[in-house]
Amino acid sequence: MKAYSEVAVYQAAEKNESVVGYAAPETGIYPCLLYLKSDGGVIAAAEAIGFSEEAGRKGVRAGWCGFKLFGLDMAKALGTVLTVECAVSGRALQTLGSSPPARDGARERSTSLMTVEDILGLVRDYASSPSIEALTPFARRHNQLAGFDSLIEASYLSLLGRDASPDDLQAWRFLRSDSNGERSLLESLAGSEEFRIRNAALPGPYQSAFLWNRDLLHK
Repeated sequence: MKAYSEVAVYQAAEKNESVVGYAAPETGIYPCLLYLKSDGGVIAAAEAIGFSEEAGRKGVRAGWCGFKLFGLDMAKALGTVLTVECAVSGRALQTLGSSPPARDGARERSTSLMTVEDILGLVRDYASSPSIEALTPFARRHNQLAGFDSLIEASYLSLLGRDASPDDLQAWRFLRSDSNGERSLLESLAGSEEFRIRNAALPGPYQSAFLWNRDLLHK
């Protein structure tokens, strides 16, 4: 069973029939879990494990506390009082207002917009990293704590899915003295033919493929 933290910082807005924003705990590595409710009933849930540029600019969790709650159209069709709540504390974080009760036809159209498979696919994509820039702070922290060789090893496992060979380690050690060496390493590996053939997304810090240090999630 997954563990979640109580929401301490929250900001969100309606966008394209979804609620998009960020939610972070006071401290700790566990993410927040949010519920979208309509007249007290849970319509959708979302983990705050995506990347939020706004949170990143504000120094919240290195940006990795973004969420997207789907199902706002369904919530509006099925009820009149819409809220976003913290799943841990039950506290209402946002009231989205009310909407008139939907006719049966509107309700049918609303509930058929997305399948479970569609939503799960979008959630997986949302948890991935949108860019090398979003991963670089973790790479720098990993280098600070464990050294450049360890960073190379973690980067090979995270991006290429394999161990770095002795030749691989030797090939990238010249970047140790480069002030942007961490980012250059990630960009080179993610831009390689080997990465392209894997057809993998850049991993986010809440995905199992992410093997860099996660200390920044405590902030």
